[in-house]
Amino acid sequence: VHGGAIASLADSAVAMALIGLVDPKDRITTIEFKINFFVSVDKGGLKANAKIIHKGSKTAVGDVEVINEEGRLVAKVIATYSIMRRN
Repeated sequence: VHGGAIASLADSAVAMALIGLVDPKDRITTIEFKINFFVSVDKGGLKANAKIIHKGSKTAVGDVEVINEEGRLVAKVIATYSIMRRN
């Protein structure tokens, strides 16, 4: 699996974890993203487990672990999001 596909999965997981914590009118955008890859993936499914470790009024930080079907850690991510309030 290409690293970009794993990164996209992780980024989407953080967005889903955050979207329930902000007002539906607010817009969220990734502003920083750090990923470490640990093992390659050539078959099987992947799962991204994300949690928000900090949410302020203007930014939020998410932590993600991407694991393979055997439960092995494939990648670890820290992502920072901007929260833009809309009236």
